[in-house]
Amino acid sequence: MNAMKKMLLIPTSALLLAAAAGSAQADTQPMDRIDDILTYAADYGFSHIEEINVDDRGRVELEGWLDDEWYADVDFSMDNGDTLQEER
Repeated sequence: MNAMKKMLLIPTSALLLAAAAGSAQADTQPMDRIDDILTYAADYGFSHIEEINVDDRGRVELEGWLDDEWYADVDFSMDNGDTLQEER
């Protein structure tokens, strides 16, 4: 996937996920944390995010694709973005 597609895909995905997360997860984390979550995902290398789960213990689980080759399920810390668990 070229850089232009990634630049278009991530903001578009963010808007869709923000709308979905706003209704589904509004009682667990403030909506302004979605920027942090998407930054952690981009820094880790996610190119497509299929699912975001936020729990009340400060963990975020992201499921999606890394560079169109690997499907990953990664848990991050909401506090600092540290990787807590990874499955590919």
